Amino acid sequence: MTRMVVCGIFLLICIYVIQRGTSRVDFFQLKNIAYPRSSGKTNERNRHIQLGLQVLEPAQFYNHFDVNCVNATLGNLSFPMCIYDPQNDKYISKLVAAGQYFESDLVLKILKFFRIHPDLTFVDLGANLGTYSLPIAHSGVHVVSVEPNKDTVRRLAKSVHLGRIENNVDIFNYALSNEESTTFLKFDAVNRGNTYMAHDGSCSGCLSAEVTVLNKLIPFIKHKRVLIKIDTQEAEIKIFQRKGAAKFFDEIDVVMIQMEWHFYPSRYGWTEDGRRRVDRFLEFFYQRGYDVYDPRTEKKLGRNWYRWTNDVLFKKEGLPKNQLFVI
Repeated sequence: MTRMVVCGIFLLICIYVIQRGTSRVDFFQLKNIAYPRSSGKTNERNRHIQLGLQVLEPAQFYNHFDVNCVNATLGNLSFPMCIYDPQNDKYISKLVAAGQYFESDLVLKILKFFRIHPDLTFVDLGANLGTYSLPIAHSGVHVVSVEPNKDTVRRLAKSVHLGRIENNVDIFNYALSNEESTTFLKFDAVNRGNTYMAHDGSCSGCLSAEVTVLNKLIPFIKHKRVLIKIDTQEAEIKIFQRKGAAKFFDEIDVVMIQMEWHFYPSRYGWTEDGRRRVDRFLEFFYQRGYDVYDPRTEKKLGRNWYRWTNDVLFKKEGLPKNQLFVI
């Protein structure tokens, strides 16, 4: 039986070469002929396109040889991670290239959470190079990763392909806001994580990006209970508005949201209009019954948001308070 299978594969290769009429053969394509992937994931992705958003296929980035991929280590996990030149990305890429890891304390806390609660989906908004998405997906958890930077997302996608975790990750190359549109992204030359919406193309080096809303992700959430991590360079204040996000919170049980916070006190805390804007933003969470914590110390924070820590975590009232990363 094995001999018949081998002969059949050899025959397919011969037919392929004859039909191509050339001696040069793309062996990655031959691998796909000889060992076709299950059509289940492909059919699922095609269905998702019909729902309005395109899921990236990580395998399409396998031949992006200009991308540098290294072995990243976090705790007892080791996995491929494709990075920038450390001189052009002074935080994540520089640390990973040196054998260290960005925000390792917070990522390890969330990994521990998913070991206890593997039946949730992890939603990574502003996924960057996959600091959170990759180790969590390698732990067997379903991950939805959203990243607007095309150059960053191809690195993330190649990392997913090299790590063979395509079935655990859905990648979306979109920016997020309160309405669907097209925007322009501005990049920091030495910190690729500092990518933000410029709204017009007048800035040098800006690239266009499609913008979607949180509600559009609902069909892609495998488990209707999620933990969200969001780091979108102040876009949070638009993302979490009733127009674009209320339906998501109505249909999905969002148990926790970890959010980068350090921009808000410095950008909005100095004027009355700015403070009112953040107060309205936070009402989105307070009205839905969330308390706010420091994810590192796991201590509850008061309502004076301009004194909050660099990262905060919103957790639903009624869930255990003695252990923050337990539900």
